[in-house]
Amino acid sequence: MDTSIASFFLGSQSEASGQRRAGSGVDAPIDESFLKRRSSREYSAQALPFEVVRTLFEAARFAPSAGNVQPWLFVYAADPLMRGRALSLLDMETRGWAGEAALLIFVFARRTHPETGAPLRTGAFDTGAAWFSLALQAQTLGLNCRATGNVDHERAHRMLGVPTSSYESMIAVAIGYPAPPSGAQSAAERRNTRKLQHLFVFNGRYVGESDVQGLRSTQTPSGSDSR
Repeated sequence: MDTSIASFFLGSQSEASGQRRAGSGVDAPIDESFLKRRSSREYSAQALPFEVVRTLFEAARFAPSAGNVQPWLFVYAADPLMRGRALSLLDMETRGWAGEAALLIFVFARRTHPETGAPLRTGAFDTGAAWFSLALQAQTLGLNCRATGNVDHERAHRMLGVPTSSYESMIAVAIGYPAPPSGAQSAAERRNTRKLQHLFVFNGRYVGESDVQGLRSTQTPSGSDSR
């Protein structure tokens, strides 16, 4: 293993972690919108105005994509009757919290290039960028927003009329105004832990997870943050 690159990077990480803002939980300065965003399961029954729904999709519309193909497709349900039908596409546990949200969105990624018909390798990646743009806009508007992969994808294609030949079902998203805190947050929501950068960011060459863990255990300075 070439330890020089990993050692250099881990050393830089230790220095950066010592300079981060006290109590922020971050290792480098970032915009507050990233820290405030949460994937919440608690929604009120208040309906979303149509203008708000349009604003969410407008944020997604301006997401970046390879070749500007914009391969995302969103099918949403805001009407109570339509939401009831859409809920049947989710598993029972997910329906328990998603059923309270005012808006359900099903997200699809294009499989092929719309002009050449060639496989679109970046379709899902770019669709993820659009989904996150939507999620950040929801946070800015004071809405709760949570995505789930617990979707009956085959039925989603049939029920929502999206052809499997052109698109792949990816996720569903629940969005709505937040409900008053109930104190019943899940363990995952309370924990909200994040990997440290040295576990997924590499300068020049990936050294492997086991090697990075070993370096971290032997090189973390005493008293530094090793969470």
